[in-house]
Amino acid sequence: MARKHQAETPDVTEPDSAADADIHPLDDVAPNSEVTFTQDQVTELVRRSVQEVQAEFRSYRDRVERQRDETTTAGLAVLVTELLGAIDHAELWATHINAQESPTDEARALLSSRETLLTALEKQGLRAIDEVGVAFDPAVHDPLELEDDPNDPEVPTVEAILRPGYEFRGIVLRPALIRLRA
Repeated sequence: MARKHQAETPDVTEPDSAADADIHPLDDVAPNSEVTFTQDQVTELVRRSVQEVQAEFRSYRDRVERQRDETTTAGLAVLVTELLGAIDHAELWATHINAQESPTDEARALLSSRETLLTALEKQGLRAIDEVGVAFDPAVHDPLELEDDPNDPEVPTVEAILRPGYEFRGIVLRPALIRLRA
């Protein structure tokens, strides 16, 4: 069954090969000319239009999801950065408490709170930058001291961590303060 349609574009043919499949059937039709379409041609035009709209929607949905994830991560990174001071204090408590022969119940409670905080943040993506013996990386290490190596290594390495750095979901929140061996 043929239908008459007002079209913006006259020569409607089926694609002969896969290479011709990207050619829209109305590309060569002159404006305001009358074109006759078969039911199959109309179905194909509608199918292509629906596929294009679906592809555009998938792209839009993926882009919005990516932007939402990036925004969420950035917001959480700000919060975690604010908590780094508390983490540093908790580390000092732990060092002091662990040096005691018999810590009090309050001291053990502080250690437990520290562990709970660190565990919760690590589950969300916090990672300490505290590896010793690795190659120096200026993106994650901030050298505070320099130790000369008599063997003159080709690659400077982290000799000691003076203050741990932190990374959250791939974002360096604070580089580690290190002693560099070079």
